[in-house]
Amino acid sequence: MEYEIKSPKIKKVDDKFIPIDNIDVLNVYITLKNKNLNVETFRENIKDLVIKDEFDKDGDTSYDYIDNVIYCPKEKYKNSITHELLHAATSIKNVNGVYAGFMYADFFTKDWIGIGLYEGMTAYVDELLFGDYTKEKREVEKYTYQLTKSIIKNLELIIPEETLINYFMNSDLSSLILRFNDLYDDVTHVLDFLEAVDNLYFKFDLTSNVDSDYINDIKEDYNKVKTFIAESLYIIVNDSFNNKEINKEDLKYFNNLSKSILNGVIEMNGIAYGVKNPREYNKIKKRYKKRKNA
Repeated sequence: MEYEIKSPKIKKVDDKFIPIDNIDVLNVYITLKNKNLNVETFRENIKDLVIKDEFDKDGDTSYDYIDNVIYCPKEKYKNSITHELLHAATSIKNVNGVYAGFMYADFFTKDWIGIGLYEGMTAYVDELLFGDYTKEKREVEKYTYQLTKSIIKNLELIIPEETLINYFMNSDLSSLILRFNDLYDDVTHVLDFLEAVDNLYFKFDLTSNVDSDYINDIKEDYNKVKTFIAESLYIIVNDSFNNKEINKEDLKYFNNLSKSILNGVIEMNGIAYGVKNPREYNKIKKRYKKRKNA
């Protein structure tokens, strides 16, 4: 059961399909356009987009960016379709691979990076723009990719929300990486961060019951993510102070904020785990001083 979408109309391919109203495609398109966000990728992809009234091979809703197919059965449709359409709106395929939001997947090596941040950002934008799409959706969104979505909210301390969304809608992973690379002069810091978020996505956000063998790994990756965000904020704030762009009160406030980022709580299998690394803040300060004296 499927529809071939020819924007702005839906063309019925055969008689077996359950009707799926094209108002959802149009609503997403109009909303993005009214927010002055990039819609060119979406315009291109909806020309031959297929929406299937069935789960994917893993029994879930999803967007297949290779074949340009959304798997979304009618029982999940209204609460899931905008999320999957945002995937279609941010996926750019070429002969080498796919850039999708903050993810890159290589067709030849089968390598990929950034899927965790991509899914977290998709859930974040979906909740922001379409959270009230149905009565149930707002409640559903509370539990969708909770951890990776919370990482997006922390990133907003460093990169404004509007800029993050524009990077996302333009599938501009490169600008995101360069933004952080300017702070560290070493791209490996950013790649390690993206990998840690990917690990959290697979080991935490995709499961309702965390494997006990993964708990320490999750805490370790969460610490890596928190440290990266806290250190990035510390660098920005202290550089701004040294350049006389902020005063001492602002410096103190943001340095305390940076320190607080290092603490967090993750609930796994009904148990709350405190994730704290009190010594890391001093290490961040030492690394900053070392870089400045280099």
